[in-house]
Amino acid sequence: MRQISLGVGAVILVIDLATKWFIKTYYLNASHPILDGFLEIRYVENTGIAFGFLDSLESDWKAPILGLLAVLAAVMVFYYIWTTPPRERSNLVALGLILGGVMGNFIDRLIHTFVIDFIRVHWREVVAWPTFNVADSAITSGVILFFLLNLLEAFKSKSAVDEKPNL
Repeated sequence: MRQISLGVGAVILVIDLATKWFIKTYYLNASHPILDGFLEIRYVENTGIAFGFLDSLESDWKAPILGLLAVLAAVMVFYYIWTTPPRERSNLVALGLILGGVMGNFIDRLIHTFVIDFIRVHWREVVAWPTFNVADSAITSGVILFFLLNLLEAFKSKSAVDEKPNL
């Protein structure tokens, strides 16, 4: 059943790399509104981490350190995949989302020394979410799903303990 994680991760990786190639090929110097005043496609080179954090930091060590962090994240995800019981399919799907996203951004960083972001969500030009990509979406969705599933499991376990009669 661990193949679920690898399959989901592979699908996310392919979609992520394909969309980044498409955006770099066709939208390199262009912006394209999808929902006027709310959603647009805009090519951005992110040398930082998630959502542009640390993008403005200048250091010769930034790229190797961020690459190392991606490798460590992938190792941790593989560890969780290996130790997650096969019956916990939802957790394995969540881990696959995270794995595919981490690998997509890592490959981008290896090829370009930056990550290609292209999804821009904003409200008129008043409020804007940092530009992101498919990998970022998969990582965020996977982490939220993993957290919620394990929180739910903790509540179930606590309820089961609380329901036991005291003798």
